[in-house]
Amino acid sequence: MKLTSEPIKKVCDEVASGMNDKLKLNKPEAIPQAGVPKRFRRLKWNEVVNRGDFVEDEHRGLEPWEGLGGFQADSFVKPIYRETKTVRPQPKKPK
Repeated sequence: MKLTSEPIKKVCDEVASGMNDKLKLNKPEAIPQAGVPKRFRRLKWNEVVNRGDFVEDEHRGLEPWEGLGGFQADSFVKPIYRETKTVRPQPKKPK
């Protein structure tokens, strides 16, 4: 019996071209932040949630977090947002 490398080559070509969906990793797609104003940013998974942060609700929008602090953002089912700090340029003093 003669062994050939044709089946292996075919699989390698499919994987390289992206045609084989079975071998693709299931990475979560980025969730669009359509209803969130630009002054808010989504917390990263390891950031700690504190009072003053906001929980996104599908029906009511952003609601302030009023619970205890100290939890990581990835322990919540809903996304958590925080207001970004805006740095305003200070006027230069005349000499």
